[in-house]
Amino acid sequence: MSVPALFWFHVVAVVLFPAGVRTFDQSHLLNQVEWLSNILQKYTDLVTSKNIS
Repeated sequence: MSVPALFWFHVVAVVLFPAGVRTFDQSHLLNQVEWLSNILQKYTDLVTSKNIS
């Protein structure tokens, strides 16, 4: 599986579980947002480094 496909799988997984997310407390939701932000940052870094090299 390519990195972009894996990345979008993560995004879809997060988006498709709004009902589950609602059952969590706010701190857990913030952790999920931070986790997703980290994935976005890693993906951006990966794409950027590929474009540079």
